[in-house]
Amino acid sequence: MFWLTVNYREDPLSFPNIRNLTIEEIENITNLSIEPHAGFIYDQSNTKGGISAMTHMSYLSRSKSLSKNIVKAYVKGYRHQYGGKCN
Repeated sequence: MFWLTVNYREDPLSFPNIRNLTIEEIENITNLSIEPHAGFIYDQSNTKGGISAMTHMSYLSRSKSLSKNIVKAYVKGYRHQYGGKCN
């Protein structure tokens, strides 16, 4: 299981995380046990939109660009949690 947040940096309605945390850091902060240690949480809210993101319609009008950024966020999140290559 994983949770990705991908927002255009120009989007005033986005809710980015302050920083990305590993599962271990989340366990320490919340005092909860997360089992199994599989998956990750990752925020990439600095994606360049290229057009005005004053409305959420820009996500729909640039769907190819957004889908590529989602894949990039997954790869970065995987590397952040597990290090090394993303299979």
